[in-house]
Amino acid sequence: MNRILFAVALLLASAAFGQAAANPEAEVKAAFDAARATMTPGPADIKVANQAVLHLPAGFVFIPTNESVRLLKALGNRPGMDVAGMIFPQEQQPGFVVVRYIASGYIKDDDAKDWNADEMLASFKEGTEVSGPMTFTVYVSSDRKDTDVTVKVIDVYPDGRAYNLDETIQRVRYREGYDKKPVMMEPGKVYKVPLQPMTTSNYFPAGHRLRIEVSSSNFPRFDRNLNTGGNNYDETTGLVAHNAVHHSAEYPSSLQITVVRGAKPVP
Repeated sequence: MNRILFAVALLLASAAFGQAAANPEAEVKAAFDAARATMTPGPADIKVANQAVLHLPAGFVFIPTNESVRLLKALGNRPGMDVAGMIFPQEQQPGFVVVRYIASGYIKDDDAKDWNADEMLASFKEGTEVSGPMTFTVYVSSDRKDTDVTVKVIDVYPDGRAYNLDETIQRVRYREGYDKKPVMMEPGKVYKVPLQPMTTSNYFPAGHRLRIEVSSSNFPRFDRNLNTGGNNYDETTGLVAHNAVHHSAEYPSSLQITVVRGAKPVP
């Protein structure tokens, strides 16, 4: 298996990556030897960046972060800062997977343990009409002076099809109003950000779900935000914003919808 994995690495070095020809075979071999010494064969549960667990199936091996970065460089790549590892097949197959972890934010559900899912979803199990305004308020923190919050409200069918009902965006520097002076964010501080109301008139038959998608960009639907706190329109270099959406008793991010009681689907 070790010989096969090394053969795959050499094959990719010569065939898949044009720059690898400039690297001596000895460098690739040394990087592989380091990877081989630390690899974990499947089946196994691999912790990724102390944030997630990767369920590695049988027939594959996982290479840790440092050894993956070294091997990628030996193969002529620029691995970047977000590499969390690599996955190779144990059989002789030309390919591998680079596992990346991007810290783009998280949902903090402190009160999730107290939720009653059956109670919350009871009306949707019976069929529900939502007609009127939909108002979303989010509590967000960031490591940048400014960022965007985008929201989509979606009707998800039992077979997985999903249809967008409405969407909105809020540039956080204008959270206190577009008629007021922009107020930048302080890193790590949590801010209440009300978004412009959305509207819909939609009947959710039994078995349908309402999905809320929260992100920090909806380009090109809405103008981009380079997260610099600058003008955006005269800038060319953006910054990565690490944002967090908070949801707890202290920070009650929420979507308020208008429900029509007793509504029936149109035949």
